[in-house]
Amino acid sequence: LKRAVTMDTSKDESKIAELHAHKECVSFCRLVHHDEVIVTASYDRTIGFWSSLNGEKRQTLAKHSNKIVACCVNEKNELLLSASWDKTIILWDMTTGQHLWVQPHNTLVTSCHTNGQHCYASTTDSGKYTLWDSRSRSEIASKEGKYQVPIRIASKEGK
Repeated sequence: LKRAVTMDTSKDESKIAELHAHKECVSFCRLVHHDEVIVTASYDRTIGFWSSLNGEKRQTLAKHSNKIVACCVNEKNELLLSASWDKTIILWDMTTGQHLWVQPHNTLVTSCHTNGQHCYASTTDSGKYTLWDSRSRSEIASKEGKYQVPIRIASKEGK
C-alpha cells in the first residue's frame, strides 16, 4: 500500500518529489487550484493539502473516525466531499478547512461523486446510493441496490 505521493514531470516521468503524506494507504490524490495544490486523503483518517511547487504541507483536515475511502471536489475547487468507513460523508470548505456538513449513513460509505456543482452522490456497502443537494444539505433521492457499484453523476450538459 502506497503511503506517499510521487510528483513526476509529464514529459519524461522523472521524479520531482515524493511526499510522505500519510501514515496509511493514500486513497485519493488530485491537483486543484490551477495545479498549485495537491489534495490527498488516506486510510489514516486525514485529508492533506500540499504545495505542488515545493511539496510543503499546507493543511490537514481530520474529523473522520475511520478510513477515508473516497473524495470528490466541485468544479470551482471550493468544496470537497469525503466518504469514510465511519459511515459518514463530510462536506468541507477547501478555503477555510471547516467542515460544513456531516451526513451519517446506516452502513459503510464506499464512494462519493459530484456533478461538479451542488449535486453529490454517495454509495454504501449495502448497495444504497443517495443523491444530495449541498446547498440545502438534504437528500434529493435514494435507491437501494443489489450490488455495490460506484456511480457517476452527469451535469445537464452531460459532462
